[in-house]
Amino acid sequence: MRARCPRCGEDLVCCSIYLPGQGYLVVWECQGAQTRPARCDYRRTL
Repeated sequence: MRARCPRCGEDLVCCSIYLPGQGYLVVWECQGAQTRPARCDYRRTL
């Protein structure tokens, strides 16, 4: 675990997405956003 969600306190998940011609984006998303139904909607892109 590296960080906690500032909204709900669950763990944050980090992944990178490659966009051709632009490079990599780093996305931090709350684990609560990955559940159905979503418990949290926190997501940040660097």
